[in-house]
Amino acid sequence: NEAINLSPNYSNSYYMRAVSSLTLINDWESSLSDIKKFLTLEPSDEAGNNLSNALNLVKDKSVAINKQISEGNENFEKGEELLEASKDKEASEFLNKAVLKYEKAILSWDKNHPYLYEKSHSTSLPQIMFKKIQCRLHLKDEMDIILKECLEIYKTSAGRFNPKEGVLGAKIYSMAKVLNDNA
Repeated sequence: NEAINLSPNYSNSYYMRAVSSLTLINDWESSLSDIKKFLTLEPSDEAGNNLSNALNLVKDKSVAINKQISEGNENFEKGEELLEASKDKEASEFLNKAVLKYEKAILSWDKNHPYLYEKSHSTSLPQIMFKKIQCRLHLKDEMDIILKECLEIYKTSAGRFNPKEGVLGAKIYSMAKVLNDNA
């Protein structure tokens, strides 16, 4: 930032900040803004254009993923409301829809970058995967499927993900972590 303040037309400062924003803090939006500024100063730079193209793909994917997550959350909340009202059949319909929406978001997400959309969408791939597990618990799905998905979260997050204590599924996730660590 200081380099840009001192010399706002020095193109490499924008490029380096774009790369840093993306790789260090998963802030693809700031990175895209900086790479656009870099390209106004260096329009024919191959690396800058490649990064710009990649970031625009991330942006496009972000819109689709956010839509799936939002629809999944709406179905999940409606399903929980119906469960509280003892309307299990209707709740199951909404929870199954939520699972499908979360699965679409998960399939679209680059598993090598599980925290890429955390800043822009206030969520991460492990959080969405855990939300799907919560749906499965409400639906009383088979425990082996749930445990397998818990282990997938653990691997995807490299052990970083920990659900809030006391939420649905937190104890099962913790148990799966212990089983994995002891295996």
